[in-house]
Amino acid sequence: MSLADVNRAMTRGAGGRRVTLPAHLVQLAANVGVARNVHALTRGRSHRYGATDAVGWAAHLDGAIGELAAAEHLGLTWSAFAVDATPEADLVGGRWPVQVRATPYATGQLLLHRPDPPDHVYVLARVLGLTVELAGWVWGAHAKRDEWWGTLPGRSDRPCFIVPADALRSVDDLVEQMSGAA
Repeated sequence: MSLADVNRAMTRGAGGRRVTLPAHLVQLAANVGVARNVHALTRGRSHRYGATDAVGWAAHLDGAIGELAAAEHLGLTWSAFAVDATPEADLVGGRWPVQVRATPYATGQLLLHRPDPPDHVYVLARVLGLTVELAGWVWGAHAKRDEWWGTLPGRSDRPCFIVPADALRSVDDLVEQMSGAA
């Protein structure tokens, strides 16, 4: 299956937007992901929520690529190089702090955990090569519903809030709200 076929087959939430990053920006984001993982390893930090080393590397890469794509589309500042200090959010400079949750799966879902701030916006970024689908967004407080608490298939060690794609709001709506137009 080609990337174009995968893109056509993607499940759409409430108004996903595709962002195709130029190769040099994907490489920049990948370098940030590598730097984050190396920084964590040199400080003896374990991966969150039971991720293996291989998954940890991939999560850092996909996360950085998804964050950059979301920053580009939303017109926000990417807090890319904040490795020593924990930034307030992945994206800053808007009306609210924005966290980006990335997945390499075309039908991946937005995942939140109990410690995630309820007053942040969470954006789902599906990273597929140079193309990122910004599938939608939700407020942290709205995502933490008891009926969405569960585990992913094969990951009983990782309970989380699994937000259904049809519960996400359009990223176009988020752009409008961030600009104060809504």
